[in-house]
Amino acid sequence: MASRDYYDILGIERNASPEEIKRAYRQMAMKYHPDRNPDDKTAESKFQMEQFGVLEQALPAGKLTSACRKAGFTKALIRPVAELSFGRIRILPPYVINLRTPLLSIKQILRRLKTFITEALLGMVSPLHIVVAVKGKAFADSRKPEIMRADFKAVVCPVRITRDKETPIRLELANTGLTKWLADIGTTSPGQVNLGVSLLDSNEKILDLDFCRIKLPHDVRPGECITVHGSIPPLKQPGVYVLRFDLVSEGVMWFSERGSVPAYCRCSCD
Repeated sequence: MASRDYYDILGIERNASPEEIKRAYRQMAMKYHPDRNPDDKTAESKFQMEQFGVLEQALPAGKLTSACRKAGFTKALIRPVAELSFGRIRILPPYVINLRTPLLSIKQILRRLKTFITEALLGMVSPLHIVVAVKGKAFADSRKPEIMRADFKAVVCPVRITRDKETPIRLELANTGLTKWLADIGTTSPGQVNLGVSLLDSNEKILDLDFCRIKLPHDVRPGECITVHGSIPPLKQPGVYVLRFDLVSEGVMWFSERGSVPAYCRCSCD
């Protein structure tokens, strides 16, 4: 679209003074103000075009979504913007149902149904809409999580541990929730997901909740399986211990607080 000549729009010369420009702008704003033209929609449109510096153009939703797909996006959604109290706004985001967890999916289906009805009603009255174009599947992440679940497929840990030596371990686990686990976003920001190891005594009483942390190899999307390698710090005293493995979204929560089941390994230290 060619750039507009604002001198021509305002009807002034190019050598006009700043005072003349301001006066011409005020005159045009008053001329096309909606309050002075209550029955003229074109005047309201022109006033908004000049006020915000945009060109209004009707664009059917079908053509918009088609253009997004041609550009390489897998999904395009038009979202109404809800105006909340204290000047806040809310944009209702798309969520994807994870068919690997049918019970969780039922909850999400009910939530999406409620959201769909809200959007349908809001779309009739909202003056502002945005376009959400998505590549791949859209999920919440561990900074602002939805459902957090981890399924421990295998835990490889020696049952006999040598005192004062690190012990290598290996775990295989799957993301069975509806939230993407972020593996490396820095220590100052909440939401990084690590494997948390707690040290318990033989009666499973907690000795050290934060015994150690092991980083995940990469971000983990819902439905994805990973293998985690790490080491257990040296144990100082001989005895029988229980290692509890759980995932933790740092600064947010332990997964077990949301119903995820930890894994346990009983071992003895000589």
